[in-house]
Amino acid sequence: MNRKTLIQLRDEDFTECLRSTILRHQRERRDTAAAAIISEALASRPRRYYLSYSTVSTQLSRLRGKGHLKTAANRKSTLARSQWADISSAVDRYLCRNKRATIGEAITHVVNFERPKRFYISDKRARELFRCVSRRTYSLVG
Repeated sequence: MNRKTLIQLRDEDFTECLRSTILRHQRERRDTAAAAIISEALASRPRRYYLSYSTVSTQLSRLRGKGHLKTAANRKSTLARSQWADISSAVDRYLCRNKRATIGEAITHVVNFERPKRFYISDKRARELFRCVSRRTYSLVG
């Protein structure tokens, strides 16, 4: 049985966004640079966070305990720190809406149903996926 990892699912979702962005630019007859297409796809909203409950629970409690998430909002932060700040705020929003909910219920909801603000993929990986999508394929007709 071939089960896909969360990273593979994330990459497939990003690839679909790349394809739709490229097709939209082609329909509009815009000649756009690859960097612009990649940044537009990165800014689109993925279907989910593509992280497991255990990863989110462990990392979030560790980062909240050390106070690292408070400093992420105050300065330019790395991509990973931005992702964890996004997850933390989604958990906080859920807890505010549902006063009797536990942190575990909030994390479960965020992991399964919330959509992140953007794709949290490195520029290097995004360029690799773009090259795979934009590569022209030719077939011989016999």
